Amino acid sequence: SNCHATASGATLWASGTARLGIVVVEKCSPGMLSAVLVAKKDLIAKQVMIGGDTKSSIELNAVAGGYAEVESMVCKDTDHCELRADQGDIRLGNLRCPLGSGRVNSSTGAGCRRCPASMMSLLDTINASCQGCPDGAEICLPDRLKMPAGMTVDPQNFSMALHCANPSACPGGELAKLHLPENVTGSQIHLEDQVSRAMCRDGYAGKTCEQCMRTHGMADSSPLQCTPCPSSFFALTQSIAFYVTKDAFLFLSAAFSALTAGQQKKQSAVLINQLMAFATVSNIIVGALTQSESYDHLQDGTQRLMRSADVVVDIAQGQGGGSISRECVLKSLNFPSGLGYCHLASMIMPILLMASLGFKEPRLSVVVGTNVFLPVLTAAFGKYLIAFRTQPQSQGGALVTPFLPGFAFDWLVISGAILLCFTFGILGWARVVLSHAGEGTAPKYVLYLTQSYRSQCCAWEIERLVRKMLLSLITTLLPVTYSPSWQMESVSLVLIASLLLHFMFKPYNVDLWNATEIGLLTLALVLTGLTTTVLANDLHWAHSFVTGRVTVVVVIMLVAVVCGTMAFLVIMNIVKERRWKQDEATTSDPPKAASSED
Repeated sequence: SNCHATASGATLWASGTARLGIVVVEKCSPGMLSAVLVAKKDLIAKQVMIGGDTKSSIELNAVAGGYAEVESMVCKDTDHCELRADQGDIRLGNLRCPLGSGRVNSSTGAGCRRCPASMMSLLDTINASCQGCPDGAEICLPDRLKMPAGMTVDPQNFSMALHCANPSACPGGELAKLHLPENVTGSQIHLEDQVSRAMCRDGYAGKTCEQCMRTHGMADSSPLQCTPCPSSFFALTQSIAFYVTKDAFLFLSAAFSALTAGQQKKQSAVLINQLMAFATVSNIIVGALTQSESYDHLQDGTQRLMRSADVVVDIAQGQGGGSISRECVLKSLNFPSGLGYCHLASMIMPILLMASLGFKEPRLSVVVGTNVFLPVLTAAFGKYLIAFRTQPQSQGGALVTPFLPGFAFDWLVISGAILLCFTFGILGWARVVLSHAGEGTAPKYVLYLTQSYRSQCCAWEIERLVRKMLLSLITTLLPVTYSPSWQMESVSLVLIASLLLHFMFKPYNVDLWNATEIGLLTLALVLTGLTTTVLANDLHWAHSFVTGRVTVVVVIMLVAVVCGTMAFLVIMNIVKERRWKQDEATTSDPPKAASSED
């Protein structure tokens, strides 16, 4: 080390054949027109390490007059490092180049050369080569790569740019030095972990940041979103209480209205159905807004307020949102996790509630359970069919379906399950309603479906069920993170169809209920339009953050207030109807008592 040769001398000169073991050269410089190592005949070495600002004026580090055989060569802190054999017989095993340089082989030599423009070498490993810069790179230098937000690169080929299905999961990462250990099992997995840590937002992992880390779980609204898991027992208890409360509230409210159903009109039953229908749309709207750039620019306190408002919507719909994760509960309890296990876990509470009512009223339990839980069940099947591309179709990008179970014809089985849900809901309710049409007295489970509607529209509850199922399925099948325009357009078409049908037929037997339904559908359409405006505004170069943030806050608070008010009215009407029933029973008791005394 620290040596200097004058004239044409080399750092190490052999007049004949040089047989070396391990040679380390640091901070040395050969003379003019000379290499670092020179052997007039053959050069044989086990390992040659050249670094520490060692440079040759002719950019040659080792020259052999005969043949050269080196098991391994390491070049550090130099842009150019080459082993040459004048006779063209060269055997160089492993070569480690500095970052920004790649291995180059020729007829008379082999070595490291600085990557030219539009090429890079980021791997600190043996025999690394220069790769072309990926399309869309924000910065691409020989030893540095930065991708824009929403994009990453293939860990096996840095030249291949990939688009993230959830752009918010890819904030725009930078790769500068990646270490790939030699002869280590799982080294490719180790490299993929380094790339995902650099490219993915905290909590996300995978080739395109579509997976969740151990500390996070898939959000209930979409498996492409990850949310932090509770870190304390109290937080875990809160999550479990939320799931129990949201399922129990809707089912018990609907069950009470059904058990007390009679020929008289009941406001609570109508409000519950209107609440669940509006909350389904509200959940879609809130989910889209929380994924927008305008929402990301809100202050932390405002975001916490928005998440609290979202909880009201989640409870009203009976489905978790983007800040709730059933997978986190399973992980915290050391249970198996994954989309399939989350699906099974989501069915536990509905089965228990339906079984408890089924002991007394089995048919009523099925009808109420279908109304409350079937849309959520249908949406859960839709998550398996999420498909997206990570590359443009023009570049050969194929559809990726990462959430399919993996068995033979899995997509066909899942599609059949969704079709079966719709068939069961539509034909089952149609049979129940039409089989008792025109009867003077009908069972409670029939009155639960028909008592709010005119006789000409006795099966109208099917329209509401289908609407909820379609909207819930659209939410999961077309994630707003990947297909915001398709999701908003599909939701708008369903709402427009429902609005036209209600305006034409006015199915309720009370005008106020018809006006309320039309008003809620109109409001849902307006809010959907505002949400589409926010998403489009974020993409325009002249977008206004102030306008976007104000719109996000107003829309989320509005849907929370509407859902909260309707939930309060449901409870008030249930209490009022219960008192009426007790009063009726009290007024009917004295005559019976008097007759018994006679």
